[in-house]
Formats: sequence, C-alpha cells, structure tokens
Amino acid sequence: MIREAEEYVCIMVDQMVMNLYQPIIEATEKGVELRVMRPQGWRLADEIAEKIGKKVLEKTSSQIRSGKIVQREPDLVPVFLAFSEKEVAALSFAKLDGSFDYLGFKSSSEKVRIWCWGLFETLWDSAQTGEVRTKID
Repeated sequence: MIREAEEYVCIMVDQMVMNLYQPIIEATEKGVELRVMRPQGWRLADEIAEKIGKKVLEKTSSQIRSGKIVQREPDLVPVFLAFSEKEVAALSFAKLDGSFDYLGFKSSSEKVRIWCWGLFETLWDSAQTGEVRTKID
C-alpha cells in the first residue's frame, strides 16, 4: 500500500513495524505525504534501531525534519490503521485490555477509506505533536 500510494499515507500504530521504514522513505522521496500517529512517549527500542540501521534511521529523521513525515501522539491508540488515497491496508481494533492481535480488515472501498479518514482526522486533531526519540549512532 505504501509503495502504491501517490498522494498520502496515514498510519496509526501502537509500535512501528520494522519493515515499514524503507518503503516510507521511498514514498516520501516521490512526494507522498506521510502522517503517523503513535502513543504518547513512544520510543523505538535500541535493539530494533540497530536492526533497522543508522542510514535508514538518519534518512527517516531527515524526512521528519523536512516535514515529509508528520508525527502526532494521541492519548490513546484505539486502532491499528494504515491507508492511502487508494486503499485501506489495515484496520484492526484494540482488544478490551488495549492490546492488539492485529487481526483486522482490508478494503479498497471508497466508503471504508472515507470512514477511516474521518476516524484518523478526529484522532489527529486532538493529538500532540510527535517527537523523535530514537538513538541514532
């Protein structure tokens, strides 16, 4: 979904998925706007940062500083959500205890995408500006 996007990608996650960093960089380099929401205070674990690699993390940080990637931190992340102007790649609701099993829905329906956009925008508008809290050595 990220590689196919032409205009925007919106992602709300409780933790960043390691294999998304490179596709995100590629998308933003071709002009795709990326909006990411993660829980307040979220920080990439040092051992995961090492696996991703310094070069990819530096490029990601550069994309954040340039405004190509915009981050917010809501009080609560009630859904795992990833969509673009073309499709909803993932919509998964939190379990009663707040954790995720990541079982969810995927759709190319315009109605589903519009519903996800509305949910994302509502949470985005009430979220704080995100910070970079990753150690890059």
